[in-house]
Amino acid sequence: MTCTKSKEDRLVESIFNLPKEQLVKIQGKPKEVLKLIESKAIELRLFMNIGPAKGKVVVDQIRKSKPKIMIELGGYVGYSAILFAKELVGDPEAKYYSFEVNEYYAGIANRFIQLAGLSNKIEIILGKASKNLIQFKERIQQNDKFRAIDFVFIDHWKDMYVPDIRVLETLNLIAPGTIIAADNILYPGVPGYVKYVQGSPEYKRYHNIRVKNVNGKEYTGRWNILQCVNIVQSGLGDDPSLDYDKSQTRKQGDDDSVPYIIKDTFIKETLDFYKMLTSMHQFIKEIKSPYLAINDDSNAVVGSLSIQDKNKIDEEFNVKIQQMYKKLTHLETYESKRQELTNSISGGSSGGGHSHGGWLGSILGADDEPSDQEIYYTTMTIHRKQILRFLMETLNHVNKEFDALQHKRLTREKQLNLLNFQNFLEDEDLNDEFADIDQYSSTQLAAVQDGEHIEQEPISQQQLQELELENSEFLTMKTNQFQQVEKVQKSILDIINIQNELSFKLTSQGETIGNLMETHSQVEIEVEMGNKTLQKATKKNKRGANLLVILCVTLGFFILLVDFISF
Repeated sequence: MTCTKSKEDRLVESIFNLPKEQLVKIQGKPKEVLKLIESKAIELRLFMNIGPAKGKVVVDQIRKSKPKIMIELGGYVGYSAILFAKELVGDPEAKYYSFEVNEYYAGIANRFIQLAGLSNKIEIILGKASKNLIQFKERIQQNDKFRAIDFVFIDHWKDMYVPDIRVLETLNLIAPGTIIAADNILYPGVPGYVKYVQGSPEYKRYHNIRVKNVNGKEYTGRWNILQCVNIVQSGLGDDPSLDYDKSQTRKQGDDDSVPYIIKDTFIKETLDFYKMLTSMHQFIKEIKSPYLAINDDSNAVVGSLSIQDKNKIDEEFNVKIQQMYKKLTHLETYESKRQELTNSISGGSSGGGHSHGGWLGSILGADDEPSDQEIYYTTMTIHRKQILRFLMETLNHVNKEFDALQHKRLTREKQLNLLNFQNFLEDEDLNDEFADIDQYSSTQLAAVQDGEHIEQEPISQQQLQELELENSEFLTMKTNQFQQVEKVQKSILDIINIQNELSFKLTSQGETIGNLMETHSQVEIEVEMGNKTLQKATKKNKRGANLLVILCVTLGFFILLVDFISF
């Protein structure tokens, strides 16, 4: 029996099993530790960290506000703590507090924090945040001196965003000017949190009266705090479509002023695709218990799923998965054709780019820098490839999750059939014996009714010995049959175990192939960028050579002119 290690365990092993010289080299360097975690997390497909892109939004706000007290709810393996606490190193009074409920994750985070050399700047508080925040308030508000938290970062269970905010409000740990950042509010989305933070005082007051806080009824929250800021929301856009338009156009004027802006429904279709995947994942969670329940005609329960219902769910879900794969293939095909078209357009426009600077500008290399159109198309290509890759990974995850659920159900049914297999054989043998006895009894009864007289002859010792011998042979034969049945059962169990191992290996190979495909696509992008850089360098060298030739010819004419004037 093999024990599969978690991704977090593999992350720790992949980093701390590195050569000692390499670990000593990055000891006390938070940026190097973050880069190492990011690279290993990509290899292990560990996507629960905030990442450098969204993390930069929070880092920029930290640099602007310069908080003295910063907390995070949900530390995980310590990536976000290192990323944000390194910005507080220059302030001796600043401190970063990470609230983590999972002792296992807290232990991993401590190891990474020590490796980054930030143990004196980061403190991990283990346990449920709603309970530890009371003691935390007493620590920072000593001598009855009011002190609010300057910066709050939330990245834990999504359904606990609003309850924990209400705890902070009730304890007066946040006040006007406190900055609040929350991750994952757009993808996968926390609509209740966004509505609460951006809601009016009337809405918050009504919400706090109507909705009971799961952390305790005493944590009602406050409705009159107006100036708390949601960084990630304001940084990434209130709506995905608006965020897309602002980030891609890079201009706030009319789109007609930028003719090369791509106007299609790619973002809308991918967003609908992701919502469908979320619904399918939720469906799997809802049917898990009744789907795995073993029911037959004898113990059927009202509301339970029969075998026919489960088989129908399998068929319909697999059809839906195939449809999702086809749709994703269509999106990928469309995107590849769009890239070919935009590459041809950008190539044609770049060919006539010398008209802006004239022949002198072309000689001096004035148009070496990429144009806004090239930058836009390159950024769009990378961005959309990442979206398609994310959707493919999510679809594979949903498919594997349902396959695992289906495999578990079929395994349980097979095991149940194996348990009843021996009883079925015994029942068949007993039925045969009882049939012989009934036939013998009916024959004797018929003979008596016909008036026949059956005389019971005395059994000799030799006959008894023969009967005992036959009986022992019969028992030996039955014992051998039972042993053969047990061997068959063991063989079936061995086959099931081999099947499980093969499925696990196939899954591992699939993940490896996925990683290779991701690496290949990244290398392809880097090669394309390298080719463009090489082409630009070649053009620049040609222009430099032309410039040298022109200078030499000009100097030659000038020397000839000077000689002619002199003589």
